[in-house]
Amino acid sequence: MSGYLGPYRILRLVDRGGQAAVYLGYDERLRRRVAIKVYTLPDDRKARRRLLREARLVAGLESPRIVPVHDVIESREYLAMVMEYVPGCTLSELMSHAQLAMPSAMIVGIDIASALSVARRHKVVHADVKPENILVGRSGRCKLVDFGIARPAALPGIITGSLSTLAPEHCAGAPATEQSDLFALGLLIYRMLCGVHPFARNGRVDKTLLSSGQFTPLHEAVPAHIELPPELSGLVGELLHADPGQRPRNTRAIRQVMREALRSLPIAAQNSLLHEARPYFREESAQDIPVQLPEELVREGRSRLALAQGGILGGLAVLRQLRTRARWLLAGSVLVAALLLGAGIAHFDAVILRMDPPQFVVAENTPMPVRLTRDWLMQEIESALPQHLDRIQRARDLDAAQTSRLRSYHRTVMESLFGGYTVDQRIATTLRCLEGFCVVSLVRKTGRAQHSAQGILFADESPAQWRGTVRAAVAGLFP
Repeated sequence: MSGYLGPYRILRLVDRGGQAAVYLGYDERLRRRVAIKVYTLPDDRKARRRLLREARLVAGLESPRIVPVHDVIESREYLAMVMEYVPGCTLSELMSHAQLAMPSAMIVGIDIASALSVARRHKVVHADVKPENILVGRSGRCKLVDFGIARPAALPGIITGSLSTLAPEHCAGAPATEQSDLFALGLLIYRMLCGVHPFARNGRVDKTLLSSGQFTPLHEAVPAHIELPPELSGLVGELLHADPGQRPRNTRAIRQVMREALRSLPIAAQNSLLHEARPYFREESAQDIPVQLPEELVREGRSRLALAQGGILGGLAVLRQLRTRARWLLAGSVLVAALLLGAGIAHFDAVILRMDPPQFVVAENTPMPVRLTRDWLMQEIESALPQHLDRIQRARDLDAAQTSRLRSYHRTVMESLFGGYTVDQRIATTLRCLEGFCVVSLVRKTGRAQHSAQGILFADESPAQWRGTVRAAVAGLFP
């Protein structure tokens, strides 16, 4: 992988799994670290559309208990989800080293129930609530991550998730639902308190036990030193009921039971999760945050060494070596060149900008929104640019005669000093349309620097809403 993905600098690999790789990145626009999860897109078009639709759903989830998605970057073969970077460790890493105390388990349960509550309001199913997908942050609270396989509730299709999170209805071929997420929450609480899966036999999940719903009740399975409130044992029994209709209808009552269990414990023990997890937090390196130079220096700093050796000072050194008559002849030549330069200088105090024609990529059998045309898109981008560039001279606005005249005026002086007439900036636009929405991608190149931005245009939005999205994307090109 190259050093950059759009505007994000790739710092290091964090984790690699069977479905994706996670990298630590740095957003140079907002000066913050991000986690970038890179998926390999499936060959099947329907599966691709589903994955992109899920990215759209996840980006709409807002909760302090859910890792937010900042950006989605797509190519022909890959999909990258740019998310908040959460320093700390996964719950799986913590559980592999230590048995969680009762208050720690309640904090995790409350936080994950809160995350599922937000997902339920958006009709989104996580379908893989397990310790590996729960992050314990440095605040001592948890966030649910990896909604990458989330999908709308009750959507028929292939069962997704892990064997350790399967619900009894999955064994009968039923899809993941909001109620199966609650079953996974019950599994999580049971495993945190008992250290084992309630339906495991010889270290593996037994589908026969799972289908029958038979398991050792929580109050019988917990270690003897744990004082378990009766309400909590009853709650876990309801969450693990074989019949989805007998499980709790919402997370409010679930959270209330766990809060009461937490309040019954000494106050000093109620922040135990941070104390238990801190020894297993991943190490953070100073290299994970690129050094920040003064912004004014980065923006306006110019090398003076080359100028002193070969520029004005170097020219003065050569001038001193000339005879008097030669000096006057050279000075006159420079004066004439300066007068000619003034005749066309207006063209050079503007930013020379070239806009490439938009590239449209439309999925097979996907109708384009009628009003979303190349001309409309170009017009909206052009109308947004003056807010970010003081003066723009479009390269196509310079006709052949003007270009020739500019070159002839300044061939000697301009080309020797500035390299002649050049395009300062270039903007490339790509529009990828899938079922129900289109992704507009903008790339601005200035010399060796490159900035990119994206926006999603939904088919059911108005042109005014599209315009706002396009203008926000253009603004993203000028950090």
